[in-house]
Amino acid sequence: MSKRRQESSEYENVQSSDDEFHMDYFGEPNEYTDDDDFNSNSDSGSDIIVPKENVYMLKKLKYYPYVKDEFEIRGESMFWQLRKDSFWQKINTVHPGTAHVVAITILDLPAFDRKSVVDCWGTILYEIDETRFQMPVPFIRLSVTEIIDCSWIKFLDKNEHGAILALKSTSSTERIVNIQLSSDRINDQGEHDSKKKQLFRFLAKKTFEKIHKDIFSVKEHGSLTYCLIEILSIDSDEASLRIFARSVNQLHIILRLLQDKFPNMTVVEKVDKFMEAAMALIRELNLTRDKKSALEIQEAKLITDLLIP
Repeated sequence: MSKRRQESSEYENVQSSDDEFHMDYFGEPNEYTDDDDFNSNSDSGSDIIVPKENVYMLKKLKYYPYVKDEFEIRGESMFWQLRKDSFWQKINTVHPGTAHVVAITILDLPAFDRKSVVDCWGTILYEIDETRFQMPVPFIRLSVTEIIDCSWIKFLDKNEHGAILALKSTSSTERIVNIQLSSDRINDQGEHDSKKKQLFRFLAKKTFEKIHKDIFSVKEHGSLTYCLIEILSIDSDEASLRIFARSVNQLHIILRLLQDKFPNMTVVEKVDKFMEAAMALIRELNLTRDKKSALEIQEAKLITDLLIP
């Protein structure tokens, strides 16, 4: 979808379903601060410019939206950080030196019971050394016309990162699975490419469309609309996938599709962060010890760097 405006940062609103409205903020949360009282719909107060080289730790991040003429709004917000130019991680603290943070707000679709156009403002709140600050987010606008002609739904063409994070933010459940892949190729690079194509063909057959690198989404309207499958890695004998779904039933449907195609599929049990990081590091060391392909080792390093800051 749709509108874009350039100021101190980038702003875009995106829509991923018929009943939810997403507002993204792209930029560095410490760029503007306001030491007035916390008031999510206040536009008063003097702004303080903070250097782009972030030397502070920003804590208790919150994103408060305000929809004009709406007495009650429902939704949630979260912050994401880009790690190693490849992986996005949910965060609630911005550490010194952090380069790219995205704030996502997901709201129920407004009722439009007073006007045919709805304006939405936002305020990002945070703390530095127990001092509270707030930063205003310029308003975005959504109209009934855009809802009817579906012009808002074309959001993936302008900023796939924000759109994908919005889709991930609306997912209520996720799961990591490992599947076994077969290939007749002999050399490492050819085998890796062949396995990817094998998986890509299967996903395309099941209406999963590639929207960014190794991320696939069901864009057609149906029971799995906007579910995501993210390919985390493909090594010598298996692929690791992360599934994002909006309901447990959707998750089970996708798991069944994969199970029927790849009978040896295993579901990764949830583990604590320390155990997950240790397992990733062990896998990287094993690949290095066994002198696997540079591509496999690099993928393992990316995952390790994501889990171990």
